[in-house]
Amino acid sequence: MKICLSEEFAQTIGDIKKLGDYDIEHGVSIRNKFIFNSILNGLAQKGIKYELIILHKKFSPFNLSYSYIIPFFISKYIDSLNPCSYIFLEKLSKGIKLNEDVKNCNVVILHHGFSLIKYYHNLNNVKKGAKPLVWLEMPDNLIETVAYTTHKRYCVENFEKILHKDSEVVDILTSPTLRDTLYYAKVFKTWHIFTIYNVFPDTFIDTAVLTKKNPCTLCVSIGSWNTEAVYRFVEEVAKLINGYKLGVEEIHVLGAKTLDIVHMGNIKVLYYPKMRLKQYYEFLSQCIITILYPRIPWSGGHSVRLNDAALMGNVIMGSDFDLRGEPYEYQYTYIDPRDLVTKLHILLENRDRLLRQGMRNREIALERVKRNKHTLDMLVDTIISQYA
Repeated sequence: MKICLSEEFAQTIGDIKKLGDYDIEHGVSIRNKFIFNSILNGLAQKGIKYELIILHKKFSPFNLSYSYIIPFFISKYIDSLNPCSYIFLEKLSKGIKLNEDVKNCNVVILHHGFSLIKYYHNLNNVKKGAKPLVWLEMPDNLIETVAYTTHKRYCVENFEKILHKDSEVVDILTSPTLRDTLYYAKVFKTWHIFTIYNVFPDTFIDTAVLTKKNPCTLCVSIGSWNTEAVYRFVEEVAKLINGYKLGVEEIHVLGAKTLDIVHMGNIKVLYYPKMRLKQYYEFLSQCIITILYPRIPWSGGHSVRLNDAALMGNVIMGSDFDLRGEPYEYQYTYIDPRDLVTKLHILLENRDRLLRQGMRNREIALERVKRNKHTLDMLVDTIISQYA
């Protein structure tokens, strides 16, 4: 079986020889490595031999001009994408040539709507029946993400129409939440749509998690949008906690830029930089509450930090943008540091209850792990059935 990876998908997983080498700041990378590794293991268990091929653009005069023109149209804002630019890209994709003829691939794995638009014409020209089998991995709700970046509603509507048309070449689509799956089931023409939650199996048993818990320790989980505002946020939270005398002794800030230890009144704040996933779990398992540093509104994002905290038996506190989709039983929203500490004041009155609530969140996360295993088995069977 020849498995061809789009350039974008290959970039997210990095070195294919280190698929188990996870870190905390790249949720998409963790997700894609986990899914891809699970599929390869599933194929190996079924006795299916495979060859991995990475698809690259071939340079031509058109591609050279394309590499200069696209950034101008894509970057309407500094850190965001304009859906009108995707529409322009759809026209340019007719001229994109690849290093490998996709008709020789048994499976083609695409990443994100960008990948679908980019490879559509190559795939549409050779797609016959089940070959090549096209699998599109969508790490977030693409329309939701780009809709925040434009005031032109017609761009978003036209973008949806392009995705709807181009999805005719897609056989399998995977998404991280039921919420996104329901949206894609409406927009895409794809028969096989699988929800694979961003919950990754851990080696800790319940007893081990409970023995690690420190009822006087909180965690703050930061995403890849780490800025200096994080330090001001933590400083204000610590100041308020000291003022209310809530009995918090340590705050672990996970995902900071550098390793640092700061004493703020009676609280020791420990800033940890990027680390391996297992080490990240070690710190989360020591906390009773994980505070999700507020996500930016236009980020469709993924639920990695949310699920990791639940998996390690934490009660969760986040913004509305952090807690979208399927809920955990014990999760709370806050709007600013003062609102956060007010809620902490109430929650920390009964720490034994907090431990039970955190472990209930863990039960739900482990249920999602089981559902992932079942879904991945179905995904492997679908790939094999098309290959046969």
